[in-house]
Amino acid sequence: MATNFTTMDEKIQIGRVFSSMFGVIGRNPGVILGLSLLISGMPQALIQYYQVERFGINGIGPDFSQLPEYLTIVLSGVAIAIILGALLNAMISRAAIVDLSDGRASFGDCLSAALPAILPVIGIGILSGLAVAIGMIFLIVPGIYLWLGWSVAIPILIQERTGVFGSMSRSRELTRGNRWRLFALFLIIVVMVWIVQVAFGLLSFFGASLGQASLSLAVAAAINGTVSSVLITTAAAVSYIELRRVKEGTSIDELAQVFA
Repeated sequence: MATNFTTMDEKIQIGRVFSSMFGVIGRNPGVILGLSLLISGMPQALIQYYQVERFGINGIGPDFSQLPEYLTIVLSGVAIAIILGALLNAMISRAAIVDLSDGRASFGDCLSAALPAILPVIGIGILSGLAVAIGMIFLIVPGIYLWLGWSVAIPILIQERTGVFGSMSRSRELTRGNRWRLFALFLIIVVMVWIVQVAFGLLSFFGASLGQASLSLAVAAAINGTVSSVLITTAAAVSYIELRRVKEGTSIDELAQVFA
């Protein structure tokens, strides 16, 4: 819902981000949960189901003759995840901005806003992913710090149309002074996702013990993929909006004018 800030303390409030995040999800369950299930959860479930049916619950084991096929499936899954993840990030960023400006997010509207941005979003994902991976290899803290600095680059790209490098630079500027608050926010989300994964991991274990390994693991993959995508992507979009509010005094109405 549209509000204006009269003061600029330049610090986001974690509780407020969570409140806005769950508010966006709660007001748009069909769009946000539906998109995450369709674009993230279901593909993961199908890949998981095929892997277990084809190679068994323990993978290829010592049978290296199946290695080429197994690697093909894994690499195909990674490529699909990158493309669909980019689409989902863009669509949920759009949905969050529309919702918080008192609008009503729709599948068609989110898709039309996201499609032109898929390649730049993939570019941001690849560049930031490589840099963060290098940072994590040498020293863990620099990797985390880089990731936090670029954590709102995709919502910036969708909203401000600043291109790959412009969005990454803008994200570092916008997150400056709030990165460890963002770290706390995403750490809480990671714990929440982990709890869900453990819970459904236990359920899939019981399903496997009943001879339904493929189905139970596929269901767990769908739910885990959906939940993690919903929480992480919505949190990034809402964090971007909150950062602009507290650091620049920008109202949601002003943000939404781009899509008018």
